[in-house]
Amino acid sequence: MFLIDYAWELWMYCWSTMQQMNNDPGPLFVLDIRNWIRNIEHHAPSNVNKILVGNKVDLDESKRAVQKPKGQALANEYGIKFFETV
Repeated sequence: MFLIDYAWELWMYCWSTMQQMNNDPGPLFVLDIRNWIRNIEHHAPSNVNKILVGNKVDLDESKRAVQKPKGQALANEYGIKFFETV
């Protein structure tokens, strides 16, 4: 599994490396992922596993950059699963 954080160069490196690994389950997206998802949908095989993970759930809901309902709505918009972690 690869963690995709923010840089397009990192994405390209990870994707080219991931293509060489047949057993890799797919990329893990962090931060604003709308463009990342569109790029994955454009370049990846249709069976690539995608999940959205919200982190920092230990923060009070009012202090989060993205509250759980918004994260879930975004995941629903793209038809992917949503999880939260500390």
